[in-house]
Amino acid sequence: MLSLFAAAPTQAQTTVWSANLQVSNLGAGIGYGCLNQSAASSNRCSNAATLSDDNFSLEGTDYAIRGIVSNVGTLDITFDKALPQSLRTRATLNVGNLNWELSTSQRASITNSGRTITIQGGSTQVPQLTLASTVSLSLVLSEPPSTVSLSASPNLVTEGSSVTITAMLSKALSSVVTIPVTVSTAGTNTAEPGDVGTPPSITIASGQTTGTGTISTNQDQDEDDETFTVSLGTLPSGVTAGSPSSVQVTISDDDKPYTLSVHANPACGSTVSDTSVQPTWYLNLTPPPAQELATERLLVDADGNALSGHGGRLDWENFYPVRAPSGNSLELPRDNSFKQLREVYPGFAGFAFRLRGTPSIWTRCTWRFDDEGGGDTPPPTGDTPPPGGGDPGEGSRR
Repeated sequence: MLSLFAAAPTQAQTTVWSANLQVSNLGAGIGYGCLNQSAASSNRCSNAATLSDDNFSLEGTDYAIRGIVSNVGTLDITFDKALPQSLRTRATLNVGNLNWELSTSQRASITNSGRTITIQGGSTQVPQLTLASTVSLSLVLSEPPSTVSLSASPNLVTEGSSVTITAMLSKALSSVVTIPVTVSTAGTNTAEPGDVGTPPSITIASGQTTGTGTISTNQDQDEDDETFTVSLGTLPSGVTAGSPSSVQVTISDDDKPYTLSVHANPACGSTVSDTSVQPTWYLNLTPPPAQELATERLLVDADGNALSGHGGRLDWENFYPVRAPSGNSLELPRDNSFKQLREVYPGFAGFAFRLRGTPSIWTRCTWRFDDEGGGDTPPPTGDTPPPGGGDPGEGSRR
């Protein structure tokens, strides 16, 4: 497609090569030519035209124009070596007031083992030059577009509070850019449309890489955690979607119906001197549920972070449910000793537990070991969520 060249306002460009071609001779069957293959640069274009500049340097490599041929509807510009990928994907060839983006124009192609730019079209799209005519030529290289990704904080957001959405560019732009975002409660999300406020358009100032906007959440009658997804909208020119391009936000119900706690032997927070001991534990939910509720477990280090196994970072796994009417899970006699757990899972310090589907109802049990300096694990503070949502703190939380 033929298009007039217009720079995207947020995308920088560099003129890699520019020259004026003066047609001085017409060859048989061609409109003009610059075909001399002499090694001397001054002779390359002497037989049919004069080219004011026939070489340039890019990415540490020198390139020379070895041939220019124009016929009705065809233009070939041949270089002495294959063009780099940056030119093939991000360059625009300008010929007079016409131009073609090499990677997107249907008329532009790279031929001759990557050494020739070929433009093809009718006489109106690729006009033939005439004797004694002069035309300007240039290659303009656009910088790669900046990518934008999203994050949300806090995530868990307390029901009735607002969540801050941050849009981050991979590199700063020379002008202000607005990043639209959308909100969805469809699919796997559990929030209803009325639970979430209007999504913002996030403005990122020139020279900056981040901008923020807020999304409000509303109180409802549900007593469970709910989720919604924030995604990138239609992006402006010069910006493409990065990763992550969407983020799922969890709304934490502010009136939790339960408190989850863990009872272990040895006690949570204690120092283990004999690592041959096999720990046991069970969960308790207060008040006891009316029906059985599923739970999940995660192996964590002393800071509550998920451990890594042979296949990568470990994830939450199913654990014994909390039963009605006792409110307790089965007591688990662990088959593995502390020593075995620490050998298989380097950095092991304990477990985090949560109600399945309600990650803000959680608990954590960790131990200290004599070879780490001894001393009891201090009680946790704050509400930092563990991987996947919830906060794996000692004892109980609600």
